[in-house]
Amino acid sequence: MSANPEQQMPIVNVDAQNFQTDVLDASHHTPILVDFWAEWCAPCKALAPVLEKIVNASEGAVRLAKLDIDSNQEFAGHNGIRSIPTVRLFVDGAAVGEFMGAQPEQAIQEFLKQHLPSTTSAQSAPELELQHVVEALLRDEQFEQAAQTLQQAADSEGDTPRIRCLSARVKLATEAVDFPSINQLEAQVAENSADFSARLGLSVRQAAKGDYDKAMEGLLLILSKDRNFSDDAARKNILTIFDALGADDERVGRFRSLMANALN
Repeated sequence: MSANPEQQMPIVNVDAQNFQTDVLDASHHTPILVDFWAEWCAPCKALAPVLEKIVNASEGAVRLAKLDIDSNQEFAGHNGIRSIPTVRLFVDGAAVGEFMGAQPEQAIQEFLKQHLPSTTSAQSAPELELQHVVEALLRDEQFEQAAQTLQQAADSEGDTPRIRCLSARVKLATEAVDFPSINQLEAQVAENSADFSARLGLSVRQAAKGDYDKAMEGLLLILSKDRNFSDDAARKNILTIFDALGADDERVGRFRSLMANALN
C-alpha cells in the first residue's frame, strides 16, 4: 500500500499528474471509481452525492477519485472522455467498466455488483485470488509463471472472460519488456513521427501499464499508414487490448469502429 496518507482516504481529487499513482497504482489494492466531472455540469452535481454515499457506505471496499476535466482537458481527451459525467471503474491498474450520465443509487450498486462480484458473493473469491496472483507475478516480471498459472486455471475452469482478460494483460506485459523505456520511445516518436517501430513499442508499453486509449490511438495511426507493418502487429495488438478491456468496456466498440475505418 502506498505511504501517501491521501491514498487511504475514501474520496480524493486527482489530476493528470497523479493519476498513475493515485488511480492506476492504487487500484491494485482497492477498486477505484473515477468520476470525470466539471463545475458547470448539473448532472455531475446530481451524481456526486450518490457516489459519495455509496463509497462511504462500502467501508473501504471501493474508493472514489474525482477528476475535473476543465483542469485536465488534454488528459480527459486522451482517455476517451466525450461526455460528462463519466464514471470509470479501475481494478488492478485497468479500467473494467464505466457508465455515463447521472444514475440512481440502485443502478450504480448493480454496476458495482456486476464488475466487483467479490464484494457481494463468496463464490467469486477464487477468481479474485487468481487475479491478485497474476498481477503480483506481472509486477515481478515473472511472465512465464503468470502464463502457467492462467493455463492451470483455464484447464479447470474453462476459457472465462476473466481468464481471457488476464491472459491478454500477460501477453502485453511480456511483449513490453522487449522494448526500450516509455521515455526513450516517446523521444524517438517525437523526433520521427514515421518511426513505426518506436511507435509500436510505445503503444505496447502504454498498454502494458493500462494506458489503453493512448496505446490504441498509436496503433491505429500505424494501421492507417501501413496495414502490414511488422506482420500486422498494430491490428493484432489492438485485438489483444480488446481482450484486456473485456467485451463490456465501451471503448471496445468505439475503437473497433475506428479500426474498421483505418482498414478501409
